[in-house]
Amino acid sequence: MDHKTPDKPHAKHSPRRARDSGQANTQPSSVGNIYPLDDVVAVVDDRESAERAVRSLRDAGLAEDDVDLVDGPFVAEATRSFRQHGGRLRRVQAWLSEAFSDDAEYARIYEREAERGHYLVIAHAPRPEVVETVRQVLHAYGAHSMRHFELLTVTDLW
Repeated sequence: MDHKTPDKPHAKHSPRRARDSGQANTQPSSVGNIYPLDDVVAVVDDRESAERAVRSLRDAGLAEDDVDLVDGPFVAEATRSFRQHGGRLRRVQAWLSEAFSDDAEYARIYEREAERGHYLVIAHAPRPEVVETVRQVLHAYGAHSMRHFELLTVTDLW
C-alpha cells in the first residue's frame, strides 16, 4: 500500500530537515504551541524500538520524508527555541491555548517524555487509512501518548 503524499507537506516542517540543515525551528504552530498538523506523534521509550518502528512505517508505504525519529535533546532545544522566538504575541496565544484547549498539555507531555530520554516518532498521516496504518505499526512497538493532530481536532490513538 502506497501512502506517499504528493505535495510533501510534512517535509516542509520536518524536525529532521531543521536539524540537518541548521535552519531555525520551522515547526507549524497553532495558538502559541507547536502543532504538527496532519501528523501522528507518539512516544517510544527506547531507541532500538523507535528505529524499528520507523523502518516498519517505511516498509508499510510511508515515504521517507513523511516519518521522523526525534530524540529528547532535539525536542528540548526545539521547544526552547520555539518559546524564545515568539515574543509577546506568542505568549498571549500560549495563554489562550492553556485556557481554552489541550494543546499546551500535549506539548508538555511530549516535552516531559523527551526529558526522560524517550523518543518521538512523527509520521505524516493526512488520510484515515494512513492514520490507521501508523497507529497499528507504532502500537506494535510499544508506542504511547499517540495522537493524531488534525485541523481543530486532536485524536488519542490507543
